[in-house]
Amino acid sequence: MKKILIPILILFLTACMSAPPEELTKEDKIKLILESKIENCNGLPFKDQRETCLLEYVWNKVSWEDETTVTNEELEICDSITKVKRDNAECYWLFAMKSKNEEICDKITYEPFIDDDYLSKEICHQSLSYEYEDANWELFSGLPPKADPENLDYRGGAKLRGWISEEETFGEIFEYFKVHPDDLIKLPPPISHRSLFQLKNYSIEEGFGPIENDIMAELSKYSESNPATISIEKVYVLMEGAPFMGLKEIITE
Repeated sequence: MKKILIPILILFLTACMSAPPEELTKEDKIKLILESKIENCNGLPFKDQRETCLLEYVWNKVSWEDETTVTNEELEICDSITKVKRDNAECYWLFAMKSKNEEICDKITYEPFIDDDYLSKEICHQSLSYEYEDANWELFSGLPPKADPENLDYRGGAKLRGWISEEETFGEIFEYFKVHPDDLIKLPPPISHRSLFQLKNYSIEEGFGPIENDIMAELSKYSESNPATISIEKVYVLMEGAPFMGLKEIITE
């Protein structure tokens, strides 16, 4: 009996040893890469090298991971970035946008220039939630001010004046809704420099869809000198092309 069992046991152990290891999930792979990255950062000899490396680590973390909770340990990474104030602000900004936590914005002390004004404490707060007159917006997803690495999704509402404008894009003529210059301030700050939008129907169940022809025909009656007033409930900024604007209704009063 023993002579039979021993060869079987050997075959079983050999099969187990030769079996392929369990495939790592995407999340496991990301975790391993990030762990290796931060170990490499901490091992660099010079402070400026470490801080540049740590900021890259934070960028990778918020871009790759689905987790939105930020720990005190992670915020300590930003605390340790002191040589370049802009990098310190960008670190806090990244974690604030990812977690939708406005308290993190209060840690920013950087005084930005025009080309990076989004790194100010004020714009950090306004990028997450923004109110102006009848406008009310909340950041749902994305990392303002750019739609990179994911599209920007703002939800809320505003009443905007504007008109249908025909614009050439890649050699073709498209119809856009052009927001009146005085109403751009009603859009979230990361979007308020944009004036042309693709009007869309929107529902949570079906997402974006085309505007009906009769509605576009009605809006086409208006002009820059006689703008329409519309109510919108969503602004969605893509990596390329004009942002989407979810039309709620045309206000005729």
